[in-house]
Amino acid sequence: MAATLTYTKIRTLPLVMPYRSGSAGCDWWYSGGLSVLLEGRRDYRVGMASPAAYPDPAPVPPSAEPQAIRTWLTPLLAAEFDHEWELTLEAAKRSKDLAAVHELLGRWPHIAYLERRDPGAYHRLLTKADQISRTGSNPDAASYDELQALIRRRLGR
Repeated sequence: MAATLTYTKIRTLPLVMPYRSGSAGCDWWYSGGLSVLLEGRRDYRVGMASPAAYPDPAPVPPSAEPQAIRTWLTPLLAAEFDHEWELTLEAAKRSKDLAAVHELLGRWPHIAYLERRDPGAYHRLLTKADQISRTGSNPDAASYDELQALIRRRLGR
C-alpha cells in the first residue's frame, strides 16, 4: 500500500531532545537538530526509525543568585535561606565587606542542589552534625585501616 499523507502545515523548531509523540492528526518528529510538526492525515504505513531517546541529564546546580537559589528550595529551606540572607546583608552593610555575601551565595546553590537530588538531605546532615558535636564521635565512621582496605579493594590491589 502506498503511503499517503496530506500536509496542511509544516513548522520547524529548535531541537531540545530527540523525541516522538503522536496525537490525533499530529506527529512531532525531532531529528537532525530540528523538530518538524506534521499536521494532517495519518493514514500512512511507512516504516520510520525513531531516534534513540537520551536519558534525562543530571540537574545542574542553580546559579549563585538569590532568586535562582530560592526557586530550588523547599518552603522550609527558603525561609532558612531568607533569614540567613537578611542577617548576611545587614552584617555586610555594617562592615562594608561583601565577602560574607559571596560565601553565602557560593554555599547555598550546593545545598539547593543536594536538596533537589535527595529531599531532606540537608536536615539529615544538620542532625548528624549536631549528634557528632554532642557526643564527640561519629557512630557510622570507619577506622583509618578500614578506609585504607576499602581503597585498596576498589583499586584492585
